[in-house]
Amino acid sequence: MNLIMTVFLGLFLGLVSAQVAVDQNAGYVNLQENVQVCFNELSSDSSNHDACVSETYWKVNPHKKDLLLHGIFKVPENHPVLKGPAGFFISGKVASEIYLNDQLIGFNGKPGVDATEEIPGQMDASFFVPQGVIQVGDNVLKLRLSGHHGFIELRHPIHVIALDVYQRPQNSILRYYWPSLLPFGVLLIGALYLFLVAVFRRQQWSAYLLPLMSLLAAAQLFVEVYRGIVGYAYPFHDIRLLLILLFSAGFGLSLLAYVITLLPFKNKLRWFVLGCIVMLISVFLAGGFDGKSTMAFLVPVVLSIVMAFYQAIKLQKQAIHLLVVLNVFLIVIFAAPSQFLDVYYFYIVAFLLMYLFVQQAQVFAQQEQQRMVEQARADRLQMIIDQNTEKQDSGQLKVTSVGKIEMIPIHQITFCKGAGDYVELMLKDGSSVLHGGSLNGLEDELPKTFLRVHRSYIVNTAMIESLQRNSSGSGQLLLNNHQSVPVSRRILPLVRKELA
Repeated sequence: MNLIMTVFLGLFLGLVSAQVAVDQNAGYVNLQENVQVCFNELSSDSSNHDACVSETYWKVNPHKKDLLLHGIFKVPENHPVLKGPAGFFISGKVASEIYLNDQLIGFNGKPGVDATEEIPGQMDASFFVPQGVIQVGDNVLKLRLSGHHGFIELRHPIHVIALDVYQRPQNSILRYYWPSLLPFGVLLIGALYLFLVAVFRRQQWSAYLLPLMSLLAAAQLFVEVYRGIVGYAYPFHDIRLLLILLFSAGFGLSLLAYVITLLPFKNKLRWFVLGCIVMLISVFLAGGFDGKSTMAFLVPVVLSIVMAFYQAIKLQKQAIHLLVVLNVFLIVIFAAPSQFLDVYYFYIVAFLLMYLFVQQAQVFAQQEQQRMVEQARADRLQMIIDQNTEKQDSGQLKVTSVGKIEMIPIHQITFCKGAGDYVELMLKDGSSVLHGGSLNGLEDELPKTFLRVHRSYIVNTAMIESLQRNSSGSGQLLLNNHQSVPVSRRILPLVRKELA
């Protein structure tokens, strides 16, 4: 039913839901746009006791007021509400007392002249209308409204006032939202998987950004659909809106942080702080909570696209892929702007995160492969250190240099350094020999007393004198001929442990 769709849109677009609520082509019977609104004669605002105005009902603002609303339902012949069971529906941040054709229909909470007298009503309420109360043609509604318990003043706090076939609002809303279980499940499973991988593999803090994004998106989705699961008193709606804003901002900033850490930016923290400032200013300037939640998400996405574009023009392959995906993500969202922050939006978020999951899984696989290589080298170093009394190999290495071939005693080599298509062999006497070959090939030729401790270095372990750790996490091996060799950060802990 169209009434249900109106309530659904009111859940996410509380500030603009009236655009749907006044749809004159709807199948339900909507309250006529123009209503008479008067201050209750008992209201403490004495300056407005006699003030009555003609107003569009979804523009009526009962925040901190006690109002009397008079309106008309025009019911056509043969409409289902005439046959029953008929229901009166009201959705908004109000307590209400309802009369239809001078007959009391019910109370949604209890309206009052101030917060002490008011009992807050449900955000979404429905009332059974007895047979015969609704008539063909004009039906007069008298509605007392008050909203003294809300702490956020919304631009359009009333979402729906309508007649339709009677049903419980949450039943209809839940039927609408059941497809959201799919993206909700994807987000939760993805968050759990990536979190466990990051924990067990002892990844850096940046590896936790993706599971954090998934968790925040799942939390926002849950808060969005909560209104369809549990009926709640209208003051909780303010908390719900704040949670949606918070989770939306958290997701956007997590995405921005992930992009910054993924791409080769210097001063990453400075760029992230700048992005936070831009997002906060945009949220502050945006009108209404729907606009604020939108800006909290969109601004970090746009900033991520800008940063990916900056790296893409430098032909950074990962940035190009990320730029394409983020642009497609943004275009698909704006292809259906009326469904922004709806279930549709969370499907798109789930697909984006699935792409990032795949990318992160590939990174994990590469890191695992590299870890296995480093572990193999570390195992070799451990074996060599355990056998540090073993005599040096007295063999010779066949070295191919420009225009000649010579034999170099292996024990004279202190370390080997990769130099493009050549390898520079550093000797004990301080001289060097250029060898035409790769460092990988040379690693296979040298005896086990030589260990690759860096992507570009192989060291003669018999020459190691001490190990120093740098502030960056890498290290330096000092040799007994006063030369030094860098040690990669991954292999440093084992080297340090064994040389202690």
